[in-house]
Amino acid sequence: MTKNTAINFHNAGEDSETHQAPCHQGHTPDDRIGTYVAIIGSPDFPNLDLVRRFVESLSAATTIVSRGVECGLDRCTAAAARARGLHVIEYLPQSDLHGCDAGHFRDEQIVQCSHRIIIFWSGPSPDTRFAASLAYELGVPVDIRFPDSL
Repeated sequence: MTKNTAINFHNAGEDSETHQAPCHQGHTPDDRIGTYVAIIGSPDFPNLDLVRRFVESLSAATTIVSRGVECGLDRCTAAAARARGLHVIEYLPQSDLHGCDAGHFRDEQIVQCSHRIIIFWSGPSPDTRFAASLAYELGVPVDIRFPDSL
């Protein structure tokens, strides 16, 4: 199920631009340089310091893959990554094309284009649960972190 998704590409110090592209123009995680780490989770995750510390621990060759939501976890992830000069790719749901399934289509693209999925989990989130299940199904490593994780 490969559908086009709006993708925002960000480099440190640059404005964002949105592209219509299936999975980075057809690339898979194995044919790109660097590590693509998806950071997703509960939008209201309460321990954003944990998210910032995680982003700060990543290699400079890491590209962050995010949902591009303008609040909470996604905003924190993108800001911390940009502050480090990491490349950020934000996938935006396209409700006009996919209706109520837009979140699942976006999360499918995120999982398919990532080497690793980090989930910051603080409660029920159907889109996050879907992404985790799909990652396990496709063999993409998933690391789930909770608000009180060290």
